[in-house]
Amino acid sequence: LLGSYAGAFGLVQFMPSSANAYAVDFNADGKRRFYEWPDALASAANYLVRHGYRAGEPFTPASPIGRSIFAYNHSEYYVRVVLDLRAALLRAASASGQRAHGLQKAHEVVSVLEIGRARGDEAN
Repeated sequence: LLGSYAGAFGLVQFMPSSANAYAVDFNADGKRRFYEWPDALASAANYLVRHGYRAGEPFTPASPIGRSIFAYNHSEYYVRVVLDLRAALLRAASASGQRAHGLQKAHEVVSVLEIGRARGDEAN
């Protein structure tokens, strides 16, 4: 993946200012890598948590989760698409008899970041 026309880069398409503010070295290798999934996803989760995402809240556009997604992309349509995609992935996993392993792992990353934030830890 290359950067976007607007300057976003990495697997989760962070702008440089967001990358500097929210990057996480989740795999503790000493570097924050935006083209490797552990750091990229943890950085995205950190961004959402710092913009109000709280585990256990409803997945609706008006909830803290929806508002944290809106902080990433200021489009109500984008928020609805992300929430609808999450619902579709859960339905597909349920229909196939499989657990939504990826979504569970993402939830675990967010929970770790929420705990760290509550303790006042920096996520770098």
